[in-house]
Amino acid sequence: MFIHASFLRQWLCIVLALGITGCAETKFYANVTPDTNGIRYYLPATYILIKPDYTKGEANVTYWIGPDTAALYAADPYAFASTNTTELQFERGYLTSASSQIDTSKVASDAIAALGDLAKAVLTTAAKSAQLAAAAPAREAEKPPQIYLFVVGTDGKLRTLFSPQVWAPANTGTQTK
Repeated sequence: MFIHASFLRQWLCIVLALGITGCAETKFYANVTPDTNGIRYYLPATYILIKPDYTKGEANVTYWIGPDTAALYAADPYAFASTNTTELQFERGYLTSASSQIDTSKVASDAIAALGDLAKAVLTTAAKSAQLAAAAPAREAEKPPQIYLFVVGTDGKLRTLFSPQVWAPANTGTQTK
């Protein structure tokens, strides 16, 4: 039992350490290559549209916000032993907002709950094993089943009937009356 308890403690410590050391993050990359992981996007740029009106001698100036296609970016959310809910909002191909909700305790609390269930199952099994071990001497004190030896002759008639007290060796622990 000591070996099982020691193993359980070691396993519990490893799982807790992994559950507590969870991490989550969203990495943003500026220099995107074809091998870069993540969601591609562009940053916004302000464009000025000037429409001259030569007859009136004036110009109509309009500002427009669109994607700056000169530089490609990437957002790569990931999570290890935690949860990462990242929301990226896009408009016309450029990133307008980014938000992340990271919870490193959820996986740890789920692991602790699972370990609690596992510990209950192990303790229940150990208690049942202890009850069976405690009841084993009582079963040994019970009278063993009686086995009788019949010897039948070649004519098919019963010739001899031996009880366990007669034919059992003395060193097997069989009790004689």
